[in-house]
Amino acid sequence: MLSYKEMTSLRSCNPKVVSYYLASSAGWRKIEIVHPDGLMPMIHDEFDMYEHHYREQSRYSHLGWQRNMWFSIIQQLIRMDIGYYMANVFFRPDHAWRLVSFPYYTKNTKAGESTLFRHIDINVNIWNLLETDRGANGLQRSVSLTNEDAKNSTEILPGMHDLSKLREWWEDIVGAPEDTDDFVQGMKPWMWTTEHAQMFNTDWQKEICQAGDVRLSLPTIPHGSTCNATITRRSILPWYVAVQADLTTLETPESGSWEEISAAHRDMMGAPKTPSGLSSALHSPVDIPFPASIRLPPQSQIANCIIGCDRWTYPLVHEELDVLFGINEKAATALVDKLRVAAREQYCEAFWDMRRMKMKLYGSSSYFYRVENGYY
Repeated sequence: MLSYKEMTSLRSCNPKVVSYYLASSAGWRKIEIVHPDGLMPMIHDEFDMYEHHYREQSRYSHLGWQRNMWFSIIQQLIRMDIGYYMANVFFRPDHAWRLVSFPYYTKNTKAGESTLFRHIDINVNIWNLLETDRGANGLQRSVSLTNEDAKNSTEILPGMHDLSKLREWWEDIVGAPEDTDDFVQGMKPWMWTTEHAQMFNTDWQKEICQAGDVRLSLPTIPHGSTCNATITRRSILPWYVAVQADLTTLETPESGSWEEISAAHRDMMGAPKTPSGLSSALHSPVDIPFPASIRLPPQSQIANCIIGCDRWTYPLVHEELDVLFGINEKAATALVDKLRVAAREQYCEAFWDMRRMKMKLYGSSSYFYRVENGYY
């Protein structure tokens, strides 16, 4: 894990914020008896279940994405974890604390799938960013649930968050046929050459995460993925976006509004737009909630605000914020630990509720029915 000083120089880090949930269940009271291996077998069951019920449309190739998986229980658990929330507030350059979780699907890559891409994903066009800094405070993030290696990982250009460097590079390539200057700027091989690597003293670097690692980096850093996968790679992308002082406008209004994000969590569906400001229908055309999706109850007032159940002006949330970001570190740690114990046990209960409801709704077509009857 990089220190805060290293993170601020490179603008990328891999803190082990959520590894607590992936440990064995030794000492977990009643959970230890029923789930001796902890949450991981259930988490993988969730991924396998969504894969079983996934029907790929010809227009939307898989490319390692699980595009029907928006509100699995593990996604809800991490979105509402206040330790993860703390890390996001800490590593954002502006330390914005009025954050809301933007629903997004997951990565579920199989060996042999093509996963190569490289781009800059800043939610505003590059010239807008360079002139106004708008969009520069958000974070790209992913939570790894499997161990990555050199052939299966994210890649970044460390140090290119420096807007003077980014401007110099952009001015060098702008006007070429394939530059789009869109919310997401794709990077073809010719857009980053050995000459650029020498000019800016940096080059593509692998960010190899282990299960439980959280990758945090600024959106101004070009990033992408290695090429054809050789192993199963699973991760979730719990996006946070800041809410402006009017409590409705997001930090990049092109992404939508607080009301739209709140409704998405209420209805357990994707928001109309992605965090990048693109239409959700372009990448994941979900018309209805996934059948038998089970809601994980928030364990804190902060979690209520993270998923848009309450506004950040709600009085009780400020009591928790005062503890979480106060001078008493032991009190903050105790609060995080207390909430995580409750959330972990709630996850197990919700998993069995989900399993039961899936079998009830899908019958013999249910993933869990087929597992029990030896089809998997």
